Amino acid sequence: MEQDPKPKFYKTKKFWIIFLVTLIILATLGIYGWYLQRSSYSKEFIKSSWHSLASRSDKVILAKKDLNPQNVNDLSREIHNLDSLIRDEKFNAGNISTLLNDKKSLFIYRNFLEKFSNYSSQAASMSDDIKILDEEDFTKLSLLSAQARQSSDEVKNSISYLKENISSDIFNLADYLKSAKDKMDEQKAKEEAEKTQKERQMQKEASDRAEVESNINKFMDGFISGDVEKMKRYMTDAFINEFNFSTITPDARLYTYPVSFRLVGTNRLGDKYEVQVNILYKYRDATQPNSSQYTDTMVYTLIFDNKTNHWLINSQNKTLGY
Repeated sequence: MEQDPKPKFYKTKKFWIIFLVTLIILATLGIYGWYLQRSSYSKEFIKSSWHSLASRSDKVILAKKDLNPQNVNDLSREIHNLDSLIRDEKFNAGNISTLLNDKKSLFIYRNFLEKFSNYSSQAASMSDDIKILDEEDFTKLSLLSAQARQSSDEVKNSISYLKENISSDIFNLADYLKSAKDKMDEQKAKEEAEKTQKERQMQKEASDRAEVESNINKFMDGFISGDVEKMKRYMTDAFINEFNFSTITPDARLYTYPVSFRLVGTNRLGDKYEVQVNILYKYRDATQPNSSQYTDTMVYTLIFDNKTNHWLINSQNKTLGY
């Protein structure tokens, strides 16, 4: 009786068992290799992204050094650059598949980017016009800052391969912006005070000039009419003592007399005024060989009299002195 021929090897049960085991091992190795590759990709992305954020944050912190109203736009520009980078990293992180990947690390990092983005977006918006910010704005930014800081700490505590640190100063943007606003408010208050002081000074100078010219006019009215008492109202005690009132008596004006006057110049020289006045005189005797009238030019000096709180005439001179 003939024996059945020996079955071929690939038709044996042993062959198929070995084949299936080998296939499973190869598939497992392939899947594991793919996992390692995907895991390495997510790891490298997080490390690179974290480094970029740390570097950009340092630029923001550097921009706030010696912060003043003149360079506040530099800080605003760097905050916007940080915000733009965070949004890009947030988009890229969202495109990484979690299939066979480090889901936990990706979830933690995405959460951090979300919180950091909310914070940077608010800060960037506030930095556009710092002078209009109020306490509500700073309170909101401080709240978002606390959330972003907490999420940043979670990233560092949970993802062990991140050795680099994002400076904690980046979470103090509310303080930086508040400091900038305070300085802008101080500068604005200073400018307004200077403007007010300048306006008051201009008003005082206009008022002083008006009183000086008014008092000269009244003094000259008294001089033309020969009213001594009226003249004395606008003269300092020293000038009253010096003035020769005999020159305005009828006897002194027997041949010539003043008929009118005109103020032709008012100048402030330090703490006094000098007023130039042209005085028109006429001759009483029409037979005089010269013209029937002539003009004298006088310069009157006025000072502020503390006793009367008025600008009074303190001297006169026929020399212009300008």
